[in-house]
Amino acid sequence: MATQSSTLTHNTITNLIVGNKNNDDCVIIKYACTRKHIFNSGEIMILNDVVPPDPIHYFYVTDCGITFTADINGDNIRLICTVDNSLVHDVDFNYNLLTIKK
Repeated sequence: MATQSSTLTHNTITNLIVGNKNNDDCVIIKYACTRKHIFNSGEIMILNDVVPPDPIHYFYVTDCGITFTADINGDNIRLICTVDNSLVHDVDFNYNLLTIKK
């Protein structure tokens, strides 16, 4: 698993493609993020058996001001990251993907 990185801009929605609806039954995202002095880590599981997919959170440690949702757009399973405006700082979001194939 190679670590991927994304900068999530404050007060913005970022869509991350994390899987393919035709190939993946389940996507597991292990993440660590930093926003100014706040650190957060956790795990999100997206099951590809409901529309829209409902992300399940594990190990939610602290609040970096991110809300996670998920959807399917075309063939892509997307993790939608909405960053609030509580701090005028972007979020450094590092994650690894594990996909369970059909």
